[in-house]
Parts: sequence; C-alpha cells; structure tokens
Amino acid sequence: MPNWVTNKLFISVDGLHEDDYPGIIDEIQEALKNDQGFIPTLIPAAPYEPEDEIVIGGEHVGYSLSDQRYDWCSENWGCKWGDCRTSFLYGPPASDYFVWTFDTAWAPPIAAIKTISGMDSARGTDVYMLSVEEQPSFRAHYHFKNGEVVTEVEENCFKILEWPKEPEGDDWNEPGTDDFEAHIKWNDCYERMNESLHAVVETIWGPEWALTLRGVMAESKAGEFAWGRA
Repeated sequence: MPNWVTNKLFISVDGLHEDDYPGIIDEIQEALKNDQGFIPTLIPAAPYEPEDEIVIGGEHVGYSLSDQRYDWCSENWGCKWGDCRTSFLYGPPASDYFVWTFDTAWAPPIAAIKTISGMDSARGTDVYMLSVEEQPSFRAHYHFKNGEVVTEVEENCFKILEWPKEPEGDDWNEPGTDDFEAHIKWNDCYERMNESLHAVVETIWGPEWALTLRGVMAESKAGEFAWGRA
C-alpha cells in the first residue's frame, strides 16, 4: 500500500458573478458525477495495452502499471495514480472558493494541477493546493496560475513535530484501569494534533494553514498534562 497524501484543492471565484465562474469548476464536477477522477479525466493517459490487463479466474480485475506508464504518470501528474476518494467540500456563498478534497499516492499532484491551471477553462484563475502526507513526513502549500507555480512551500514535519509518546502499560485495553485511561487521553491528544496539522483558514491572501508546524507543536505541548502520567 502507498503512503497517501491528502490534498485540498481551492479554485478562487472571488469577485466573480456565478455566470463568470471559470469553466474548470464544471469540468471537475462533471468528472466526479461520472465517478471518475478529475486528474485522469482532464489529463488522460494513453489507453492500457492488452498485455496490461489482469485476469483472475477468467474475470477482468484491473490493469497492471507498466514501467512506461508509471513514468508517464509521474511526469504528467506528479503522482503514481490519479486522484482517489475525491469529494466536493463547499463553495459559494459560504466561501470565495470552490473546494475539493482528494488523496494521491506517495506525492501531491503538482504537475497535474499546474497543467490544469493553464487550461483555457482555468485561465486567469488562482488555484491553490494544500497537501499533507499521512505519516506525516511533509506538509505543503502551492499556488498555481496560468500554468505556472506562483509559490511553493514544503515543510519537513519530521524536523519539527514531536508526536506524543504512547503510554506504556499492559492493561491499555482493559476499561477502568489507569493504563486504559492514559491510552484514551493519549489518543485524544494525538487526534487533536493531527487535526491542527490539517486545519486550513481562508485569508485575503488565499487559503493558508491555520497553524505553523511550531504552532501545532506548541498547542500539543500545552495539553501534555491531559495524556501524560503524573
């Protein structure tokens, strides 16, 4: 299984009447209606070759990823496969952005979003992507426009974040014990820290991380008493 990267895609419609929304929004939504990833829909790969087909028990179950196809996906999408588990989150009037969340394998799809931002249906539109790797080994923020990367900020989470150490104890799965209560509090702290890492705010400069990595760390340490043992 790959390490998954969770991405949020923001397409700005700030100051636009709905009749003037960029066409790329409808193109992405249409791909989702057809239960297809928007990346392989908008940037299609070459058709699979007959020898790529995987057949088990006489039934078609999928296709293998040849070295040539893997290289093409990496170069044109920036990731091994297209987008997975893609869903629309929200848009106007709640926000000045249309926002989607989706996962990609091993890496954020920088090449794909860069290409999409340069399509005629997205010309002149500010496109943002915020990405977090599942370990998390990195967190990143990208701004695209007219087929170019305007800004790119990648952060090494391993250098700054110190995840809370899981409490030791043999009775962690026995309700009512000290070990069980300590484990519950540790897990709550871990989940809060993960939520803080992924939290996003929309500013006049575009979507940003709600907290810096050091802010996430400080918030976690402020609550250490809640999961640590006396």
